[in-house]
Amino acid sequence: ATLADPLVVQDTSAQALVAPFELTHRVETMALCNDVSLDGTLGLALPLDRDIPEGGIVSSAIALGDVQARASNLFSQTTDVSGQFPDSLSADPTNARVNDLDYPFLMDSRGAVKDKWKIKFKSVTAFDVFSERRGAVISGSIIEDLSPINPVSGVPYFTIRQEAWGSSGWSTGNIVRFDTAPAAAPVWAMRSIQPGPTALEVDSFSLQARGDTDQ
Repeated sequence: ATLADPLVVQDTSAQALVAPFELTHRVETMALCNDVSLDGTLGLALPLDRDIPEGGIVSSAIALGDVQARASNLFSQTTDVSGQFPDSLSADPTNARVNDLDYPFLMDSRGAVKDKWKIKFKSVTAFDVFSERRGAVISGSIIEDLSPINPVSGVPYFTIRQEAWGSSGWSTGNIVRFDTAPAAAPVWAMRSIQPGPTALEVDSFSLQARGDTDQ
């Protein structure tokens, strides 16, 4: 590769970085590991397709499969019995319904979070929106789209379109419950070190998330 001359290298806030720079080039091969020995020897299910030079780094990967920002467990009931975030009906269902079949929730992976949500009506049209983790979030109405903004990313947690509410049927005290999840999965990282004298002056690890998108 050829670098520009003069070369300007900036950080994410457009501040120029000062030379000298250290560039790292990476060529990797992915293979299924089926055995790990205490002496550090790895057993592979298939041979590598290239030679790995001395000093090469071995990393492990967790395959999460297909993930998508989504809303689930949607239901509505006549009254808020416990004041909490029930996972199923704890009172009579409402006559009105949120029509998520014709007007599904609009979700963006940048704004979606893992949380439980409750919408509580304070009149036949107006309501307040609560999050189990974030408390009171926003007020809204069935005569307009509902798009509470995630302050971290600046895009909505979700959007419920105006048409999904219907034109009537809601009453004061009704609640709508649903859950949201981002296009992600929880991961725990655990580091295991064999007992013994220190052999390295500097020891570290890095964690990287990567993937592809079809949108």
